[in-house]
Amino acid sequence: MKLRDWIDENRYSYVKLSKAIEAETGYIISPNTFNAWCLGKSQPNLKYWRIVEKFTKNKVTEAN
Repeated sequence: MKLRDWIDENRYSYVKLSKAIEAETGYIISPNTFNAWCLGKSQPNLKYWRIVEKFTKNKVTEAN
């Protein structure tokens, strides 16, 4: 599943996702970063991608 689809399906905004990941993991991923990933303007590095995978329980397999 693409990150954008997961965000829509789970009714998250980029801001809400950023805050939820920070609360659960302590890592800060900015809302602008999620936007860039979803638009294909950048790709997450492995460290941050693993954080997203863990947070989404491995449902997200693609950034864009």
